[in-house]
Amino acid sequence: TKQEEALAASKLPADIGNEFGETEVAERKIVISSLITRKSEDEEDETCISHMDVSFTQAQTETDSERRLQALSASLQENNTDALYVRYLRQAQTMNFEEVEKYKFVYTAGQDYANRNIIVFSGAQFPAARFAWDLLLLYLIKIFDPVVRDKYMLLYLDAGVSTANNPSLSLIRELYNIFNSKYENTLDVLVVLHPSLLFKAVFSACWPLMSTSLWNNTVYCHNLKELNQYCDISKLQLPDYVARFDREQGASVSSFTDSIGNYFK
Repeated sequence: TKQEEALAASKLPADIGNEFGETEVAERKIVISSLITRKSEDEEDETCISHMDVSFTQAQTETDSERRLQALSASLQENNTDALYVRYLRQAQTMNFEEVEKYKFVYTAGQDYANRNIIVFSGAQFPAARFAWDLLLLYLIKIFDPVVRDKYMLLYLDAGVSTANNPSLSLIRELYNIFNSKYENTLDVLVVLHPSLLFKAVFSACWPLMSTSLWNNTVYCHNLKELNQYCDISKLQLPDYVARFDREQGASVSSFTDSIGNYFK
């Protein structure tokens, strides 16, 4: 009965434990923070990814991006050069070069013994100080364009060149860009007739800017006899001053050789 339950309860000790009859000690309880909870699988994956070392992946991405940018830049530059060349060529075809042609500093001269087209460039007759550089550039493009589509030999006459024949920096820069993109691929040999010490020094100084093929395919001919090994000089229509310079140079060499010979007699 209720009276019996009350009587029994009154005889129980004050601490009878928890609901399971176990004795509880407050100091020995393990407190589990509410902040510590088990993460879901998705959260664990995100944590792993966030702590993953992605430096290699980032480096690879940056390298690929740089390559694409470099390729795009080169393509744009090539397209810009092609577009500029086409514009120059169209302009050259509509120009009147009657005054420039009088100087006969560049012309085509048939073919050499290897059936390569020949372009002759006379440094001493180049009118750098008489005409604007852009006019000279257009004239050179007009002469070169029909010839350089096939293999060709460029013959440069260095005899008698003075400071008045030196091209401007603007002309050199434009010629360099056009030569690299349009004319170098079919240039089979560059022959320099009567090269001076100054030309050799300047040419050597420009070596870092040249392609390997141009450097390897450059030939120095110190007289007409050496040039005749590559082409028939009688068909080149060389200016008179070239033959005169060749004779004078030959006479100087002979005189020097004779004097050296007499010295050792």
